[in-house]
Amino acid sequence: MRPRVNRPIGGFFELEISDGRRPFHTDAAALSSGRAALRCILQAVRPARVWMPFYICEAALQPCEAEDVPVEFYPIDEAFDPILPAGAPAAGECLVYVNYFGLKSSTNYTTFLAASWGVATDIPVPGDFDGDGKADIAVYRPSTGAWFILQSSSGYAASITTTWGTATDVPLSNGPS
Repeated sequence: MRPRVNRPIGGFFELEISDGRRPFHTDAAALSSGRAALRCILQAVRPARVWMPFYICEAALQPCEAEDVPVEFYPIDEAFDPILPAGAPAAGECLVYVNYFGLKSSTNYTTFLAASWGVATDIPVPGDFDGDGKADIAVYRPSTGAWFILQSSSGYAASITTTWGTATDVPLSNGPS
């Protein structure tokens, strides 16, 4: 018999920028993507089924396939709210809710942000590069000296790329001040 989870898992987690000397949470799982996080949740909860919106990214389905968890798709209405059959999700099932464009948040944050940004050899360099007081998702590519910055001021919808530096440069972990 599986234990029943009585409270939902989810919500908004702020980006915490480390000083580079040690991780913030030594007992936390270091995951590199939203897919990896979803897979960990599926392994812990072991749901009988997962409900996902029709317009979910194909990559979000991979953890369900890997864990052999059936997926049921649901449509959304014009307000981006789920349209679910009566009784769904049932006990032992999970629902993936996407806060499209942060429209359902009073703080203009999305409830979940998973960003695959850069390549394996890039160096993560989160910092406030656009001056809005919020952390931007950024990587530095030593092989080309390029910086790829996903801007928080655009709701992480716009990016900039600039070349600055050489292969021997070491970027600061907290971005410009």
